[in-house]
Amino acid sequence: MSNTAAQGLPTPPPNLRESQLRAAVAERDEVITQQSQQLVQLQSTVNELSEQLQRLKDQVLEAQRKRFGQSSERGRYLQEDLFHPLEAPIPEQDEEEAAAQAPTKRRKTQPPRGRRALPPELPRETMRYDYDDETRARLEAQNGGPLEEIGVEVTETLEYAPGHLYVKRHEVPKYAIRGDQGERTIVSPPRPSPPIPGAQVGASLLAHTVISKFADHLPLNRISQQLARDGYDVPRQRLCDYVLLSASVLAPLADLIRQDALASPVLHSDDTTVPQLEKGRRQTRTCRLWLYLGRGREDGIIPVFYDYTTNRSQEGPLEHLRDYQGYLQADAYAGYLNAERTQAALIWCACWSHARRPFEPGVSPRFRRQISC
Repeated sequence: MSNTAAQGLPTPPPNLRESQLRAAVAERDEVITQQSQQLVQLQSTVNELSEQLQRLKDQVLEAQRKRFGQSSERGRYLQEDLFHPLEAPIPEQDEEEAAAQAPTKRRKTQPPRGRRALPPELPRETMRYDYDDETRARLEAQNGGPLEEIGVEVTETLEYAPGHLYVKRHEVPKYAIRGDQGERTIVSPPRPSPPIPGAQVGASLLAHTVISKFADHLPLNRISQQLARDGYDVPRQRLCDYVLLSASVLAPLADLIRQDALASPVLHSDDTTVPQLEKGRRQTRTCRLWLYLGRGREDGIIPVFYDYTTNRSQEGPLEHLRDYQGYLQADAYAGYLNAERTQAALIWCACWSHARRPFEPGVSPRFRRQISC
C-alpha cells in the first residue's frame, strides 16, 4: 500500500536541487504516515465491530435457549460455551433446513402433554349408562327398529376402596336413529355429572382424601405416599387441588348444616385461635375459627358448623346470629352480647365454665374435688 501511495505522488524532475528533492521525499513520507494511521483506525473499527457482532450472536443464542431449550438449560450456557466461547461458532443453516429441524427438536425437548393414563395393572370396574326400558321403546318406535350402536364413549376415573385403588370405566353408548325423512341423528343416554368436571378422580378417592386430612389429621404428603404404595402416585399438589375443589363442591351441604344448626332451640358457640401463614410476612397472622353447635332438636341430631375469619371482629358472629331465635350459650364476648341487643328473639346464656373461674382461686382443693365428683 505504501508503493501505491508513492506512485500517486509527482515525480520530481532530475534538475531539481537537493533541497527540493528532500522536501518531496518528506511530503511523501508524511502521506505514507497518514495512510498508515488511517489503516490502524480502520483495523480498530473492524475489531470493535467484530466484538459487537460476537456479543449480538451470544445474545441471540441465549435468547433461543431461553425460549426453545430444555428447562434445565434455560438461562445458562452450555459447557463448551463457558470454557471456549470463541471456538463454538453458530452454525449457518438455510431457512428451509432450520424449519425442517425445528419441529423435530421441539418434540424431543418438550415433555408430553395431557393427563397420564391410569396404570393398566389396576383392577377395572365397568359401569354402563344406558336408556331405561321406556325411553328405549320410544326411541325404537321413532327409529322403526332396534337402535344401532355406533360407538362407546369411555371415561376412566381413579377410585379408592379401603386398602386398594381401582379404576372405574364409565361407558356411554352412542346410537344412531333415523328421522322421518331418513336423516341419521346420534343420541346418547345421560350420564351423572362427576363431582369435579374434567378431573380424573372419583368421589370415593375425594372422600378418602378429605377424611384422611380433616378427620384423621394426616398431611397431604403422607396421603400421597400411601396412594403410591397402593399402586398410583398422586402428587401432593394434585391432592391439594382436590381438597380445594371438594370444598367448593361441598359448600351447598355445609350451608344446609349451618341452617340446621341455626334452627336448633339451643346454640353453643365459641372461638379458638389459628395461626395463618402469609406470603411476605415473617410472623403468622392470628385468625379465628368459630364453632356453632345446635342442641335440643326432636330428632336428636347435633349439627355443627364452623366459620373462619382473619380477625376477632364482631362481623362474623353478627352475620350468623342476626336471624337466630333461641338460647345462645357462650362467653361474654362483645359480639354475642351485641347479637342479643339487636335480635329480640335471641336470649344469651352465660357459660358456667367462665362464670366459675373467678371463684376457683378461693376454693380449697378438697372442696374442689368434691364439686368435680
